[in-house]
Amino acid sequence: MENQVQIRDFNDHKNKNDLKISIITVCLNCVKTIEQTIKSVVSQKYSNIEYIIIDGGSTDGTLDIIERYQQYITFWISEPDRGIYDAMNKGVNLASGDIVAFLNADDWYCNNAIQYVMSDIMNDNASIICYDDNVHYGNSTRVWRHKLVDHVDNIRIDMLYCHQTIFAERRLFLKYGNFNIKYAIAADYDWILRMYNNGEVIKHKNFVVVNFRYGGISSSQILKAKREVKAISLEGLNRLKEHGKVSENYYIDLQNRIFNYHKKMELNCVSKLAINDFLVVGNIEVKKKLEKILNSSHYSIFGCGELGEECYMLLKQLNLTVDCFWDNNLVRQGTYYDGIEIRNPEKIVQGETNIIISTCYHSDEIKKQLRSMKLDEKEYIDYEDIRQRVGMEFMNHYY
Repeated sequence: MENQVQIRDFNDHKNKNDLKISIITVCLNCVKTIEQTIKSVVSQKYSNIEYIIIDGGSTDGTLDIIERYQQYITFWISEPDRGIYDAMNKGVNLASGDIVAFLNADDWYCNNAIQYVMSDIMNDNASIICYDDNVHYGNSTRVWRHKLVDHVDNIRIDMLYCHQTIFAERRLFLKYGNFNIKYAIAADYDWILRMYNNGEVIKHKNFVVVNFRYGGISSSQILKAKREVKAISLEGLNRLKEHGKVSENYYIDLQNRIFNYHKKMELNCVSKLAINDFLVVGNIEVKKKLEKILNSSHYSIFGCGELGEECYMLLKQLNLTVDCFWDNNLVRQGTYYDGIEIRNPEKIVQGETNIIISTCYHSDEIKKQLRSMKLDEKEYIDYEDIRQRVGMEFMNHYY
């Protein structure tokens, strides 16, 4: 039939070097960052790139920059849309590549990233391959990797990948549909969850291909995103049950895991917001409760990543002294954070310090390390317990 959608058999092309990738950038008033994004695409060495830019009607000079590079852009348009996922759908509908990827207007690819990715794709049977990204917080940069990412089935609990690290076969959009724009913040999670629940193969590679600039987002948006992800997760599970794809025991177990996981994540989120908004400082009742846990005047913090910095901010608000940071990362040792030295944990002396373990991924390993150094369990505390307490105290404030 003339109007029938023809879906290419992607696997027929895996032994060829002619795979086309469609890279889609959506933007609105991004004059400060869009040029770096465009340059990172047009400088890629992989030759078969289709570059599409969907602008939402910028008025700040963004269009001038796009026009400056239009010889390298396959197609671009500037018109109002109904949000980021509506704009991304426009890009998908225009795409003709075998692979589809999205690069936000304030993100940029690493050198030769696309060559690396396409080589992976041509030698793998996955429908979707996801990677890691460098997250830039002001002057600091960290590799972002979800702590649940090692088990792909955890996609049924949370969004494991940043969408700019996702490279998907275009046939998936033709077969299963585009992003559902009823979700304002997490439609990418709804989409990839649908792919997984329909049996498509998703793989994750521990390799950084893109840089993500972390921007400001309101507390209401952060919590809305958390709730939306939870709702999508539960809706996906209910669909599996309705179609008879999971047993009753699996359904009940996963439902409980989803509720427990997201309750913990919401409390952690509220804790971070409360500390960033300096709510602890002005709440005498909360300070008294925390002083029962933090009953010393001096502490050291094990871990100087994002969680360690959050812990440090809380201790400052409680007028507690931080003697030093400990970190197993040799590169950080001997450097300083806010004038406080980051030291080698081998220098920890039993009975001389009260340690708060503040790390997202290695808490159990650090506890084992401290026990091997003959430290009493009373000499250290897990920051996770503290932030859960803070989150419970301020939950009503943000909801």
